[in-house]
Amino acid sequence: GLWGGGGGGGGGGGARGGFRWGQGGFMPPPVQPPRGEVAGPSWWLVIPVVALVMALLLLRPWWRVPEPPEVRWYRRFCRSMARRGTSRGPAEGPVDFAHRAARDHPSLGDAIAEITRLYVALRYGAVPPAGGVGELAARVRRISMRR
Repeated sequence: GLWGGGGGGGGGGGARGGFRWGQGGFMPPPVQPPRGEVAGPSWWLVIPVVALVMALLLLRPWWRVPEPPEVRWYRRFCRSMARRGTSRGPAEGPVDFAHRAARDHPSLGDAIAEITRLYVALRYGAVPPAGGVGELAARVRRISMRR
């Protein structure tokens, strides 16, 4: 018959060959996404989600780890020295900065050395020095008030 099987008549029927009505009927080919489009989640949903994640990464002050107190006091010391004309360079370590600041301000040399010694011991030392952050804070306050 016309569809290759049917009753026993013509062309290509039987178990091999064309379509047979008793085997589940006709199945259309699977639907493919149009060329250039990707199957999956709709872009109207993906784009806002990506934008939200990027915004959270850029505006994440609530993820920041609080700065240790010795770092805050040392920053205050550096600001005080910058007001006096000696700014710390971005890659300049505390000891190198102390040497340069003491050269620039000889009358503050002892105070600068002591603040730096306390800061380095608090920040990088295995055993915190006696007086700890309170001593560093008091010395930074004193040097900030001196002119």
